Amino acid sequence: MIRGVVGIITWAYYRAAALEGYAVTRPGGAWRLEGTIVDRDPFKLAQQPLMFNAPTKLGTWRWPILELEIVADRITARLGPPEKPS
Repeated sequence: MIRGVVGIITWAYYRAAALEGYAVTRPGGAWRLEGTIVDRDPFKLAQQPLMFNAPTKLGTWRWPILELEIVADRITARLGPPEKPS
């Protein structure tokens, strides 16, 4: 499990949403994101492809978002395999 305080969902180079508090898990081999949205742009969140970005001291981990669901301020998403930190 990977937990973090700040995460960003992007569409191309645009910020679609900001998360405060998230967890990325891999139950049964599939990557999954859960978190709290603190800022969002509904138009950009409806576009494809979306990426979840998790900044770290060693670089930013990025996962493609395959499916997402937003209920109030909570997001859950199925993620593709991560890209190496850049």
